[in-house]
Amino acid sequence: MKILIVEDSQDMLDTLLDHFQHHHCFPASSSEQASILAGKNRFDLVITDLNLSNGNSMGGGIRIISEVRSKHDTAIFVYSGEMLPDTMLKELGVNRSIAKPNILELSRAVSNLQLHITRNALAS
Repeated sequence: MKILIVEDSQDMLDTLLDHFQHHHCFPASSSEQASILAGKNRFDLVITDLNLSNGNSMGGGIRIISEVRSKHDTAIFVYSGEMLPDTMLKELGVNRSIAKPNILELSRAVSNLQLHITRNALAS
């Protein structure tokens, strides 16, 4: 599965890349990097923090969600220490929100998405 991981904490980004090493992961440590990668690639999943250190509080994460959602029908998971209300995340097009540091729940969600993608491919 092709995954864009957007996380400004290098330690957390390394942890996520390590955890999902069996997938084809593209790391981005800023909303600007993520925007460039999303413009050049189509991903099966975007995992993004909301609060990226671009001096704009949650703006960086929301920007990435909006950009990806406007171009592709890509699954989007928010993995963040700070959350918006579920209704607002749904309105933005977020498929799943998981609070840090619950990496096991994130891993289960990614596995379930992989299974869904595989089943759809087999059914086609």
